[in-house]
Amino acid sequence: MGCGASKPDAQTVQDNAAVGSDGFFLLHNADFTGRDERTTTEACGSVEAAAKLLASKPRQPSTCYAWRHASKLVSIPAVGAGEMGNGAKWVGGAKLIVCGKDTGHRSKGKLLVALENVDCCFGDGQVFGGVGSYDAALRMVKAKDNVTQTAYFWHSGSSRLIEKPKDRGANWVGYPGYGWLFLWADERVGSSLSPKGTDDSIGGAAVGGSGGSSSSAALSLGSTPSHGNPASSSALNTELNNVARNTDDTATARALVASGADLASTNGEPWRHTPLHQAAFHGRFEMAKTLVELGAPLELHSNPCGRGEHGTPIELARGGGHHAIAEMLEKAMQGKGGGKTAVPSGGGGSGSGMAPEPPVVMGVVLSAQAVVEPHGSPQAAPSEAVEVAVAAKGQAPMTIMEQVAILKRELSLEGNVKDVVDQAATQLGVSAEGMPLAALAAACMKVLGHAAEQMG
Repeated sequence: MGCGASKPDAQTVQDNAAVGSDGFFLLHNADFTGRDERTTTEACGSVEAAAKLLASKPRQPSTCYAWRHASKLVSIPAVGAGEMGNGAKWVGGAKLIVCGKDTGHRSKGKLLVALENVDCCFGDGQVFGGVGSYDAALRMVKAKDNVTQTAYFWHSGSSRLIEKPKDRGANWVGYPGYGWLFLWADERVGSSLSPKGTDDSIGGAAVGGSGGSSSSAALSLGSTPSHGNPASSSALNTELNNVARNTDDTATARALVASGADLASTNGEPWRHTPLHQAAFHGRFEMAKTLVELGAPLELHSNPCGRGEHGTPIELARGGGHHAIAEMLEKAMQGKGGGKTAVPSGGGGSGSGMAPEPPVVMGVVLSAQAVVEPHGSPQAAPSEAVEVAVAAKGQAPMTIMEQVAILKRELSLEGNVKDVVDQAATQLGVSAEGMPLAALAAACMKVLGHAAEQMG
C-alpha cells in the first residue's frame, strides 16, 4: 500500500493458469436447466472434486457442467441447430463450469472467456449491429465492462453482438460456424488442467512500449512483488500499481497501459492510491514522469498518510521531500486543462535548470504528425516519431487520455484507453495494423476533424 504498511496479498482473480489458453471456468449463479433426458449426473462434493472429474472429459465448448446442491456434477450437452428452440434454458441458481478460451481480460474480479460455436439462443437483450469480427466483438464486450450481463453472443453470420440475459428462455445450442459466446467467469477450475509450458501473461503485449520495439517479452501478471500492497480492480491494474510502487521499470508500465491497464485505478480502501500516487509517494521520478506522459490523472484525492490535506500526488511527493517529482507535477498541472506532458528532463535533481523535453506518449516522441489518407487508412509520417496530438504553437499537446475522452464523447464509447482507441478505429474505418496505440488515437482524432480544430 502507498504508505508502506503491510497487509497480506489479495488476488482479485484466482487465476494460476495461462491467460489466452483453453480451460474450464466457473461461473457463479449460472445454470442450464431442462432436457434432463440428455444429461448425465455424477456425485461431486466440491469444485476440487469437479476438477478431477473434468480432467478425464473431452474439452469441448458444446458440453457444460452444472455443480448443483454442492453434491452433484451434471453434464449438459448443447442441442443442435434443428432444436435451437428446445435446449436447456439459461438461468441462475447453481455453479456452471464451461470449457472455453481465456481472453486475458479481467474486470471487477471477473475473467472474460470465449466459447466457440455455442450460444444462449433466443431470449435476447440489446442487439448491436455492424460487429464484423471476433476481435471487434471482444473489444465491444470489454468496452461495455458490464460484468453483471454475464453472457454476450457474437453471431458471425449477421455481424451482431447480442446480450443474453438469464431467465428469458434462452437455449443452450451449438453447431459449426455459429459464432462466439462471451461469458464473464469467476475463476479457472483446476490450474493443473492448463496446457503445459504456458504462463500467466498477456499474449502479444510487448514490454518496451509501442512504436516498433524489438522486445517481445510477454507481460507476466503477478510477477512484481507487492510488498503488502493490496490488489486493485483487476490483475492488470494490480500489476501496474505494484510496478509503479515498487520498481523503476517504466517500459513495463508503458506496456501494461498499452494492454489496457487503467491509470485511474487504485489499490482500494483505505489507501485509494493510483499508480501515480504510488510513484510520487515512493520518490520514483522516472516512473512518475512516465505515468504523467501516459495521461495519469494528476489531482485525484487519496489517503494522505500524513502528507498534506487531500493526498494528491503532488502532496505525497512534497511531504516525502521528493522535490523533483513535485516540480514536475506542478509543471504538468500548469498545462492547459491540467495533465499535460510538459515535464522536466532528467530525474532526481532539484529541478533547477531543467529544460522541458519533447513530450512522449505511449513511448512515442511527439514530433511528427500522423497522416491519414482520404480513405481513412493512417500512415506514419516519414519520421519514426509519430505525434499523438500537435497543439497550436505555445500550447501544451493533448495527452492520450484527453484524446480518449473526446473519442468516448463523440463516438459514445466506453472502456479503458486501449479499448476506446481500438473501438474508435473500428467505427471510423482506421486500420490498426502495425500502428502504435498513440498514433492510432491521433489518426482517429484526425478522421473526426480535430487535427486542425484542436491540434493546430
